[in-house]
Order: sequence, then C-alpha cells, then structure tokens
Amino acid sequence: MSQVLLEADQIKMYFGGIKALDGVSLSVGSQTIHTVIGPNGSGKSTMFNVLTGFYRATGGHIAFCGKEITGSAPHRISEMGMARTFQTLRLFPEMTVLENVIVGMHSRIRETFWSAALHLPSAANEERVAYEKAEQILEMVGLSAKNRQPAKSLAYGEGRLLEIARAMASEPKVLLLDEPAAGMNPSETKQVMELIRKLCQRGLTIVLVEHDMKVVISYSDMVTVLDHGKKIAEGAPKEILQNEAVITAYLGKRREHHA
Repeated sequence: MSQVLLEADQIKMYFGGIKALDGVSLSVGSQTIHTVIGPNGSGKSTMFNVLTGFYRATGGHIAFCGKEITGSAPHRISEMGMARTFQTLRLFPEMTVLENVIVGMHSRIRETFWSAALHLPSAANEERVAYEKAEQILEMVGLSAKNRQPAKSLAYGEGRLLEIARAMASEPKVLLLDEPAAGMNPSETKQVMELIRKLCQRGLTIVLVEHDMKVVISYSDMVTVLDHGKKIAEGAPKEILQNEAVITAYLGKRREHHA
C-alpha cells in the first residue's frame, strides 16, 4: 500500500440548490495514477476545483501531505506542491514556449523585485538557474527544439505538453490533469499518456480526469467513479469495468446477462 498523499473527506459543493458534490471522499496514494471518471456533469472538474482551492467547499475536509488545506487559497496550495491543468488550454500565446514554462516557476522564485531591478548577482544567478531548469523540462516533454517559438505556433497536442511542462515547473508533489488527452488523435494521446506514466515512475503522484476508457484502463492504478455528485465506485481499472453501477451510469441501463 502506498502512502496517502492527498485525502478528501466527505466533500460537499453546493451551488444554491445544485449539489455538484455531495459527500465525496477520495484517497490518493503516493506515486500512483489515480483517475476520476464519470458522465458529464458528475462533478469531476468541480472536485478538481475544490482540491486546488479554486472553490471553497460547502463541507468536508482536505488534507495534503498530512496537513489540513481546507479553505486554503490556490497559491498557498501550489506552494505546498500541488499543480494542475485545465480542460481548455491556458497558455500565454505571445510568449515563447520557454517563457511559458518559466511562468510556472513563480511560486519557487525567491528573489525580490528590487534585487532584480538592481541587477544583483543573486537575481542573475536565480534567473540563469530558472532558464536551465526550464530547458530540462522542455527536453523531458519533447519540446526543446521549439523553446524559442511563440506558444501560439504549437500544434494542439504540443500545447497540451507545454501545459504539463509549465505545471511541472512549480516542482509539484501532486499533479492534477483535467482531461489531458481531450481533442487529441491516438498518436498524440499515447505520447502524452506515456509522458504521464514516466512522470509517475520518477516519483510524481498524478490525479486525472479522463473520458477515454482505453486510456483509463491502460494507465490508471486506481479509479474513482462519480455520478450526480456522488462516488458510486472505486477500485482497480478492471474491477471498475465490471461494476454494474458504473455500467448503468455510462450506458443508462443494466448489462444483460446471457446464459
């Protein structure tokens, strides 16, 4: 059993009379790929927003690395070692690929405005280290050859890789990826998922929202299934595939049994 790194207990998120999350609990083991699935409107992205501080939960508790983070601001959670991407690309299109990655380091840069403005040696050294680290990250995701190009010049799949690279720049312990393979062709999907697997093998913990069941089965260590704001199943991918409640949620009817 891996150590629990991120734990959500009985999370509730109400928007007026709408119960987007209604008592959902989640335990994410260290150095695993934990995937959250469910039909549209089941609460997956809402869960991500609560875990990362973008939404303040109506009820429940969240612990990260053994510390309570319920109600913490997104930048505080990021500083603790949690990073995320979103369903839609959120790059800085006019900035270079390299500059987009460096933006992700803002929570780790310690030099002040004045040290940079006065061109102090410490600021120059930190800038050099930041560029070197950004280059290494781009090499890891396969974008080093395009480091000087504007982000807007990248193909869609490359933009997804750049988002992951930028998230990696904050030195996270846990990386939450909201549909990282959405809109990709099979080749691009395999490329990004193999990168995610490699990151996990290097010690990173990954939490995914994903719709492609082939991806879920092939890459997940644990799967949590949401439906109408509630957790209806959790387990290993093959167990989830056979779960009647999951089949009903996705297909709208129970699987027929044949003799």
